[in-house]
Amino acid sequence: MKKIIGVFSFCMFVPSLALAKNLTFDLLAALGESDNALKSDVDEVNEKQNRYTASLNGNWDKQWINANMQYTAYREIYADNSQDEQNYLQGDSSLRFGNANNLFNLDVRHSRRTLLKDITETPSNSNQEEREIFSVIPSARFDLTSSDELILSADASRTRYLETEFKDSDRNVYGVDFQHGFSAVDRLNIRLSKTESDFVYFPQADYNLSSAVLVYSANLRKLSYSLGAGQEKTEPEFGESQSSPHYEASMSYISGQNQFRIFVDQSVTDSSFGQGLNLNNPATPGVDSAFDEIGLIDRKTSGIDVAREMTARSTLTLGVSKTDDEFVNSDAESTQLGGTASLRYSFSPRATLTLSHSLSDVEAIGFSLNDQYRQSFTRISFRYQFFRSFDLELFREKEKRASDTGQQSYLENFTGMSLGYHFE
Repeated sequence: MKKIIGVFSFCMFVPSLALAKNLTFDLLAALGESDNALKSDVDEVNEKQNRYTASLNGNWDKQWINANMQYTAYREIYADNSQDEQNYLQGDSSLRFGNANNLFNLDVRHSRRTLLKDITETPSNSNQEEREIFSVIPSARFDLTSSDELILSADASRTRYLETEFKDSDRNVYGVDFQHGFSAVDRLNIRLSKTESDFVYFPQADYNLSSAVLVYSANLRKLSYSLGAGQEKTEPEFGESQSSPHYEASMSYISGQNQFRIFVDQSVTDSSFGQGLNLNNPATPGVDSAFDEIGLIDRKTSGIDVAREMTARSTLTLGVSKTDDEFVNSDAESTQLGGTASLRYSFSPRATLTLSHSLSDVEAIGFSLNDQYRQSFTRISFRYQFFRSFDLELFREKEKRASDTGQQSYLENFTGMSLGYHFE
């Protein structure tokens, strides 16, 4: 499995690096000390911990090709062996051959993420796994009239897990998208798709998914929004077929440095692919599926994000999100409710103070689990840039978790400093 994952990363990394035009490279060494390295409420141990990261970012945009890449490699060292040393890679890359005016286009995408196996357990290295998704998406666009388009597409995605291989899956999606433009700023889409999902080591969980969705969208100068509704039908390899509603709505407003976004969505996925390439859960980072199990999931998500420039020197960002998961063929369910807030103040172009805080309330019931906990994370940091390419950061972090069962409750403080180097 490590060999397969390495091939996926190599296939995307090499061409993206070769094509990258605006390429940046960052090195970071963070040194600090934890007052509760075991994340325990009974056995608190002080420990020095080091983290080293190397990040590579680049993009290339020409007439017929577009490439983007952002990857970060991590190495974590624990002085008193509270956890095993860890090396892992996170990031995304994409290659697009073609453009909006081409008849045929080809998209190749790659994503690698470190996820929690079980959200009811503490976020230690032993409770983490690496997931990689590799997708190849060919498409063809046909102009029917001056305002009507027909897009045919296929999406072959391969999901691989480094630790829990039984969650590996292959996913093929075939889609038809009819688009009618009412004007230069708004349009109507009729999306039809058929998904075939096969679990490599658990074929009894295979399923097909058919969906039909109607979406209206508009893109104005500062405001953009979309509204969609439809129906989804799942046909599992074993068990009865089920139908469920699908809805999606989003709105975003951007004016200068001020941004506002709101979204809601209900759709069917599975515990292997999850949110796939679109995983972004800042309130409960590293979480996709609540359970380390196989199954279909009826997922409802909603959220609000706000970014506001308070003054010429300060920026405030706020976010609230909620994810409800129900396993289709069992009584297991989970709810993740979270909020984030961040205030950034610039004393000068080189000196910045940042205060961030996040709260999450998580409940998981099913698969022999029944737990609810609340977790908070607070971080304050001061960063100073010098010699153009170097920066020094001093930071203090506080992580607190309170569980209803009392088994996973803890309080941890971490104080440290980091030295970074940026190269363009």
